[in-house]
Amino acid sequence: MLYLIDAQLPPALSVAMRRAGYDAAHVAEFGMANATDGMIWSEAVSRSAVLVTKDRDFSLLRAGKKQGPIVL
Repeated sequence: MLYLIDAQLPPALSVAMRRAGYDAAHVAEFGMANATDGMIWSEAVSRSAVLVTKDRDFSLLRAGKKQGPIVL
């Protein structure tokens, strides 16, 4: 399972997670450092990823939808 790290969190988080044995990538690794929330959401959906974020907007978006990525 991929953990997709949102742009507001440091890229070092994905490095630390990989060292701990998790499949993790920062959005910047996909050229999405300046992507909109909608683009990041779609990327998480397309990759069946867990979206790791501190952005409350993603939690609110997930609460309002029946489908979408897990938001951590």
